[in-house]
Amino acid sequence: MKITLPVSIRLGALVPAVLGLAAVSGCSSNHGAYTGKFKEEAVGRMNMVKAGTQWDMANQQFQAGDIDRALETIDTSLVLNDKVAKSHLLKGRILLEQGKLEPSLASLEKAKELDTENADAPYFMGVVLERLERGEDALASYRDAARLDRSNPQYTVAAAEVLMHLGRLDEAKELLEPPAGSDLPRFTQNAGVRQTLGHIALMKRDSAAAVRYFNEACTLAPLDAGLREDLARAQVAARQFGDAEANLGRVLSDVKPGERRDLRLLRARCLLETERPVDARILLQEMAQGPGASDPDVWVQLGNIALVLKDDHRLREAAGRVVALAPSRHEGYLLLGLYQREIGRLSEAAATLEKSVARTADDPTPAIVLSLVYQQIGQQDKARSLASRAVTISPDNERAQSLARQFGAVAGVEESDAQ
Repeated sequence: MKITLPVSIRLGALVPAVLGLAAVSGCSSNHGAYTGKFKEEAVGRMNMVKAGTQWDMANQQFQAGDIDRALETIDTSLVLNDKVAKSHLLKGRILLEQGKLEPSLASLEKAKELDTENADAPYFMGVVLERLERGEDALASYRDAARLDRSNPQYTVAAAEVLMHLGRLDEAKELLEPPAGSDLPRFTQNAGVRQTLGHIALMKRDSAAAVRYFNEACTLAPLDAGLREDLARAQVAARQFGDAEANLGRVLSDVKPGERRDLRLLRARCLLETERPVDARILLQEMAQGPGASDPDVWVQLGNIALVLKDDHRLREAAGRVVALAPSRHEGYLLLGLYQREIGRLSEAAATLEKSVARTADDPTPAIVLSLVYQQIGQQDKARSLASRAVTISPDNERAQSLARQFGAVAGVEESDAQ
């Protein structure tokens, strides 16, 4: 038998059922939105992890010198997450290594934009700007890096080196060695800072100060051969040849035979200046074997030693070698003229020394020697003119000054006699 319920009862049961269905439907909709957001965040977190892994790999490749693969890897990292400053910084450094300066600068600028407190971004921007020959911009970037990290002397040294390149030596010195009362950081115990101060002193022709700074640098980093080399060169400039020779000996003790010919030549000069010409000759004769036979600097030094030892045969040989190897240089003609003067062939000596004088605007020696030769053959006007030329070339040269004073005295006597 079919039972029919009253309408009111049927509707009362239907309403809760409908509401229940709506509630279930609503819950289902909210759960879907939540799940989508959760999945999106999970993907984001996963991309960040993957990007970090790719950055680590790119950095390892970069450090190992695999530059091309490092660029590919860091690009992958940036595709996964382009909001990380260190990723743009690494890409900028990789591009810098490849010589792609403008793209490198763009990456570094992005790194700086994302992390305004990271000193490395402006520092490497300075490196790029230096290579682009934008000195003032590079200086500003290095100063920015030094401001962000006052504990790292590398940034201050970089700024000082730009100032040196711009010829602003006093500013560079003040940056590295601030005066009392300055709020600039002080790096009194950093070898690199003392070394740079030494270079500034050499540029200002203050060799004594340069020796002091390089000595301090060597004390702070006694195993650094480059610092000891700088010290030796400063000591040569200060005419401290004995100390320079000792330091050059220490540097060369760790150098393979045949390498660093420049330092061996410098040591030979020191030996000659310290009255050890025989030791200097032994060193140079070793250098003159094999490839050294075509090095004119070796033969110039051997010629100087022959002069000291009064070895006319070696002097003529050295002079001939230099003239043959480097006919545009003045030293060969100077040595040959000195040889010709020594054996009494004064007219030939004058002609040869004229060639030496014509080939140099920096060395007063040819003019001094030629002046003496013209005096010997009685051509006083030419001798006087060459003495003046020698003083013009090197106003502080004592030999040139003495020769000029001699002619001044002779001229004074001649004028008195005329009156």
